[in-house]
This record gives sequence, C-alpha cells and structure tokens, in this order.
Amino acid sequence: MSATIEAGVGAEDIRDGKDIREDIRKDTVFGRIGGALRERDFRWWFAGQITSASGVMAQGVALSWWMLQTTGDAVWLSVLTLCTMGPTLVGGAWAGAVVDRSDRRRLLIVTQSVLMGVAAALTVLAATGTLAAWNVLVASVVSGAAMAVDSPARQVYVVDLVGADGVASAVGLWEVALNASRVVGPGLGGALLAGPGATACFGVNACSYLAPLIVLLRMKPHAGAASATKATRVRGAARDGVRYAFRSPVIRALLPMSAASGLICI
Repeated sequence: MSATIEAGVGAEDIRDGKDIREDIRKDTVFGRIGGALRERDFRWWFAGQITSASGVMAQGVALSWWMLQTTGDAVWLSVLTLCTMGPTLVGGAWAGAVVDRSDRRRLLIVTQSVLMGVAAALTVLAATGTLAAWNVLVASVVSGAAMAVDSPARQVYVVDLVGADGVASAVGLWEVALNASRVVGPGLGGALLAGPGATACFGVNACSYLAPLIVLLRMKPHAGAASATKATRVRGAARDGVRYAFRSPVIRALLPMSAASGLICI
C-alpha cells in the first residue's frame, strides 16, 4: 500500500512539475512574444499578412518608379502620395468608427478584395500598354480609401483571433510582419523592376492578397469576438474618438511620434 501511495504522490508531483514548467515557459519573454502563435488561425493570418504587406510595398516602389519615368516630374510623386495617404488622413477617424460596429472578418474580406481588384486592374492596364497617370492616381485613391478601413480592421481583428490575453503578443508580431515587409517588399519590387518590369510588381501584389483572403474565408473568429462585433451605431462616435485621443496624455504624445515615423518611412 505504501508503494501505491508513493506512486500516487509521485504521479501528482510529476503533474505539478509539468504544470510549473509550462507556466515558467509561458512566462518567459519569448513565451509571451510567441503566445499568439499558439493559435492556429493567427499563425495562418500572420503568414498571410507578411505576404500581403510585402506585395503592397513592391507595388508602391513600382508606382513611384512608373510615375517618375512617365511624367519626368518629381512633383507627381507628392501627388501620388497624397492620393494614397489622403483618404486615411481625412477619414481615418470615421473608418475606425465603421470598424468598431462591423463584423471585422466580413469587412476585411471586402477591403482585401477591393485592394486585389485594384492591383489586378493595374496589371491589366500595364500589360496592355494603356496605363496612364490618371489611372494610377484613381487607383491610389481607391486603394487609400480601402486601406483607411482595412488597416484598423486588421489590427483589431487579432483580438477576434487570439482573445484579450494574446493581444500584446499579436500586436508585437504584427510589427514584426510590417517591418519584415518593409525589407522584403521594396527589395522584391526593385528586383522585378530590373527584370520583368512594373507589370510584374502589380501582378505579384494582386496575387499576394490570395493568401489572406483564403485564410479569412476559412477561419472562424475567436469565441470572445461575438460581443465585439455587436456594437450598435452611435452618432458622433468618430468625434468622440478624436476627443478621447487628444484628452489622453499618452495617446496625445504618441500621435506626433507616429506621424513623424510615418513620414520617415515614406
């Protein structure tokens, strides 16, 4: 009997030891960083975002190069940037309000489809030799409007995938994906420009949206996401968000820092 008791105590100790080691592993820096990657859906989403963001960067390089080569005037590069970023600057707060009261998964399917359609249209126009400056500017405005909604939706959608406990890890990994795309995307764009040309850059970007769209169509939201997507429409939600941002000392300090980093990256 004593042997049985000792065996039972030993087994319990082993189980406790495993739990302790698991808690320690999860509490390490790398354990916290990789916490979101334990979710299968987030792993697929994370990989798809690296692909998609790299395609966007490659297309951005091609558009700037094409505009400069076509017009011979660097002023048009500023116009191109204004068309791309203007919708976010003007309607970013309202876009955030739309994301708050929408089903993020369905919203992302729409925005990613629009962005893929724009890239596909640029590919066809460039391949047929009918691409003009006004085509590029219109495409940039449409893409910018879609990105104004798509960007906050992608950042909030990670909550639906990993839950509140994994948000910090997911946000950190999203920054990894974004910065990785800033290295891979322009390098890929330059290589394609030196080879097949701008048409290939547009085509690669169009194809890069296939991965995240497939993931969105196949995955299910996190169990805690149901309440997040049932928000009712509140009049003046965008204005309230702007007021909150400027009243919060932390957010107010982060806004100019974010703007400055964005200008440097551009």
